[in-house]
Amino acid sequence: MAVALHIGAHKTASTHLQHSLRACRAAFSAAGLNYLDPTDLRAGGFRLGLIAQGGPRSEAAARRFAEAVAGEKRVLLSEENILGSALPAQPAESGRLYPEAPERLARVTGLLGERPVQLFLAVRDPAGFLVSSYGQRLVSGVIEPFDSYLAGCDPSALRWADLAGRLAGVPGVQGITIWRYEDWPQIAPAVFARMLPADLAQKVQLTEGVVHPGLSARAHEWIMEELALGRASAETPRTARARFPKRPGEAGIMPFDDEARARIARAYADDLSALRAMAGVHMLERCEG
Repeated sequence: MAVALHIGAHKTASTHLQHSLRACRAAFSAAGLNYLDPTDLRAGGFRLGLIAQGGPRSEAAARRFAEAVAGEKRVLLSEENILGSALPAQPAESGRLYPEAPERLARVTGLLGERPVQLFLAVRDPAGFLVSSYGQRLVSGVIEPFDSYLAGCDPSALRWADLAGRLAGVPGVQGITIWRYEDWPQIAPAVFARMLPADLAQKVQLTEGVVHPGLSARAHEWIMEELALGRASAETPRTARARFPKRPGEAGIMPFDDEARARIARAYADDLSALRAMAGVHMLERCEG
């Protein structure tokens, strides 16, 4: 039986997807499907992000994970940290999204025996993706201006098709299902229909609301003010998010001007066309009207 492996990407409503699937855990288990996401994987001592990283520290986690899925006929996994960091330490030098992803994925698929793996990946306009990733990095305690985060990277040069091509070459990967973050949640039923047996897919109901809101523009402005005054600490972004929450209709961080956003959007459209033409990639599309 193939293993369904949802690997993100980060900041593409992965947490929303996971919450929705988790609500059906009892139905999945009764049907013989073992669903594991970050709640189980990280608490259970077999963090796939650590396993993907490799090295001596990952050995015990790798053994526990292999044992946990060895006897399961049907497995659905969801963990975006398999991919690693969205950008390398020096993004301008690489020009690639998730440069270490193939090696990291191979360390995980190597523990699944001979079972083929179906990958599931959401993609996003690089402007919104990078800004949202930057906001998450701030909340994690790494406080820096957006330009420092980009480190000279040209967002219009980033290609999801490049990432998909590299992931498709990982041993064990049988195919990749891809959808646009911009189509979520309308595309969700089609995603679940590809990810699950038909009877189980019909049981999944989307969690209402935003599960993981980002930083508001006002929160970011306050963080940068604190940084300029030398008062920023790891707690500053969390304080800012509490003081200036991103409510519906509230502006989020957007450091790109209209011209840059249009240029990035054109590159993204070309990238999507390349994905549609790739062998081994199934692109889910939302029907308009």
